[in-house]
Amino acid sequence: MTMTLDPMTVADHSMQLGALGDDLRSLGLDTQLIEPNDDLSVTTLMVALDADDQGRDRTLAVSIMPLGADALESMQLVQFFVQIPFEIADDTVATIERATSMVNIAVAVGHFGMQGSHLFFRHVHAMPRSGSFDTDMTVELIGLLAFNQEHFGDYFEALVDGELTLSVLPQALAST
Repeated sequence: MTMTLDPMTVADHSMQLGALGDDLRSLGLDTQLIEPNDDLSVTTLMVALDADDQGRDRTLAVSIMPLGADALESMQLVQFFVQIPFEIADDTVATIERATSMVNIAVAVGHFGMQGSHLFFRHVHAMPRSGSFDTDMTVELIGLLAFNQEHFGDYFEALVDGELTLSVLPQALAST
């Protein structure tokens, strides 16, 4: 179910995410603001993360969750989302699903999940409805999320590639 946001909310989200994008670009990060369209129902700020060890691009999507004007009076929820850049074969989906709960225990901020044969990393951050993004805090949060999604994502890829088994995953995580 897609929620249609009123134009004032869309404009507010665009303004907030646009200002964050400007701040992040001034610090040397590549960003792109994408307005709602046929493929994307909410304004989204795309932030380029460093490529992984195999040279695959990783991109963080930042959006303000469309809860409606009267859903939460004093806060808004901001989603940080990364699609992990490898597919999971059908014969390993069950293993990866079990591994997500094991890995999520070790992750301090954010969590991994599955959408079909794709793995994602997500964090939802609460911030005051009347405020704006704290750039310093957001930069630190993006750094932490970038580390978590790549570092812990490597465990999932090792499971998919057969380089790691589910039985030894707890020991591998304990050494993290």
